[in-house]
Amino acid sequence: MQTIFTRLFENAYDSLMHLPERLALSERRLDMLAGLTGQILEIGSGTGVNFPLYNSQAEVLAIEPSIGMVEQARKSLEQSGIRAKIKIVQSGVNDKPEGYFTGQFDHIVCTLVLCTIPHPLENLRRIRSWLKPGGRLHVLEHIAAKNSLVRSAQTVMNPVWSTLAGGCNLNRPTDQYLEEAGFVAEKVDYFEFGLPFIAGVYRSS
Repeated sequence: MQTIFTRLFENAYDSLMHLPERLALSERRLDMLAGLTGQILEIGSGTGVNFPLYNSQAEVLAIEPSIGMVEQARKSLEQSGIRAKIKIVQSGVNDKPEGYFTGQFDHIVCTLVLCTIPHPLENLRRIRSWLKPGGRLHVLEHIAAKNSLVRSAQTVMNPVWSTLAGGCNLNRPTDQYLEEAGFVAEKVDYFEFGLPFIAGVYRSS
């Protein structure tokens, strides 16, 4: 359900993320995406910040539940010289029937979205089923802090943060959920920029 906070967050998102992107995230996005080819699913594509980073051999289905962000992404796509073939669909991870995407994708991309998806462990298992044999999941996500005091502070702040930031959860242990969902890390970089992050490539176990 859209609220006034949701609409404000959607409209301000790119401006709010300008500094983190420039200083910490954009190079990691490029390293993650530039070499991908084949059938790609991007989950929670937002305003389309990843679109210019895909190469010309990529065929991307970008799903995003927020109509406000979908509209921004479509406008950006129309005005750009993006080389990849990209289709944007307003959809969340639970909006397709069970089995709809099974075994369909060479790569699945999640950047700053696993903090928002409902029922994260259940849906990560579902996402794993959408990969072809040998497919890979590529993630760039903030995670719960390992330090117990910092993690407690994240938990205290989370209700207000989630309301103001489009359902984002500060204290979600996404790296742990990935393992529990059956993914095996091939390459993971832990880093910090205000929050702890991971950038990684995962395969099905």
